[in-house]
Amino acid sequence: MAGVEGCRANLGVNVVAAEIRTPDNVDGAFQALASERLDVVIVLQTSMLLSERRKIAHVWQRLCDCQSSMDIANMSWTAG
Repeated sequence: MAGVEGCRANLGVNVVAAEIRTPDNVDGAFQALASERLDVVIVLQTSMLLSERRKIAHVWQRLCDCQSSMDIANMSWTAG
């Protein structure tokens, strides 16, 4: 998260964080994010979030009516 904060300061954008400790937290966290009417969502690459990427994509599509959840779920989720 420190890297995100550094980018926030350099770019002058607002950062809204939602904590996901378990797969059961995905829905609630993304509901909170959807209510913020965000332009961009960055999902940090942890092993748990990577394993839940399809669920995350489906939840986000349901909440935001964005592009195909399968397109989102199949994007490159590489650890870096």
